Amino acid sequence: MRSSVSFNYHTLHLKNVQHIPLNPTAPLVKIKNASSITLDKLTLSNVIGNVTTSNQKIKVTEVKGKEQQNSDYEQYFSSFFENLEGVSEEEKNQLSELVKAALKYNEDYFSSWTSDKASMYYLQTQEKLNLIADNVAGGSIKEQLKTITKQYTNDKLKQIVNTSLETYQIIYDRFKGKGGPYSEIAKQMKNAIEEIQNGNHADQISQQQLSQLFSGLNTNSSFQIGYEKIMRGYKEIQKRQLGKYWNTFSEADVDKTINMLREDWNNFVSQFQMFEPYRVSIGSQSRIDMKI
Repeated sequence: MRSSVSFNYHTLHLKNVQHIPLNPTAPLVKIKNASSITLDKLTLSNVIGNVTTSNQKIKVTEVKGKEQQNSDYEQYFSSFFENLEGVSEEEKNQLSELVKAALKYNEDYFSSWTSDKASMYYLQTQEKLNLIADNVAGGSIKEQLKTITKQYTNDKLKQIVNTSLETYQIIYDRFKGKGGPYSEIAKQMKNAIEEIQNGNHADQISQQQLSQLFSGLNTNSSFQIGYEKIMRGYKEIQKRQLGKYWNTFSEADVDKTINMLREDWNNFVSQFQMFEPYRVSIGSQSRIDMKI
C-alpha cells in the first residue's frame, strides 16, 4: 500500500511494505526503545528496528524549486524594494538581485529532509542576507533589511516545526486505536505532538541552540573562525541529541550535511567579487587554525 500527503511544500510518502494483520491471534511485536526514543528525525526506523513483519518509514520529500524562491522574495522582500527611497534604481536593482541570489533554493541539499538539516539551511540563508545588509546596504536600509530577514528566518523555522507537528498528527491518526506495535507508535506520536504544543520538543530545542550558534557570527571580521565554530557546534548538538545512537554512520551523515552547507555558502559568495573574502574551507578538516 502506498499513499502520500502534501503540506507546507512537502510531500509525505507513507509506504507499507508488509501489512501486519490486526487480529487477536497476531503476535505482538515489541517496540525497540519505546520509552526513550524521540522521533525528531521523522523516521520510525529506530523504533521498529529490524522487525521483519513491518517496515514503516516516513520520508519527507521537498518539492520546492524556483517557484518557492520567487514566492519567498515576493512575500518578504518585494514590497520593501518597490517602496525603497533614497537610493538610485541601479543600487536598488543590485540589492534586489543579491537578495534573490541568497534566496536561491538548493534542491540538492534537500534531496533528503530532516528538521535539523532544514533549520541549518535557513539559518545559513539568514547569514547570506545579513552579509548583503552589512556589506552593501547602508544606514536605515541595512537595519530594515535585517528586520525583514529576521522575520523570514523565524517564519521558516516555525514552518519546520509545523511540518513535524503535521507529520506526527498524520501518523497518530493512522495508527491510533490499533493494536500490537501500532499502539506504541501512536503513543509516541501523541507525546511528540504534546511536546510541540508545549514548546519543548526536540525540534524546538535544537532550533534554539542552532540559532544561538549563528547569533555570534560576525559578517565583518573573523568570519571563517566564527563559521567553523558553528559547524562544530552543530555536530556537537547532533551528537548530544542522538546519545547512545551516535555512531560512525550518523557522524558521516552529519559531516555530509556540513560539507553541503559549506558548498552552498561558497556557491553564493563566489558569484560576487565583493564576497570572495568570505569563502570557507571545504572538507572535513578546516584550514583555519582554531587555536588563533
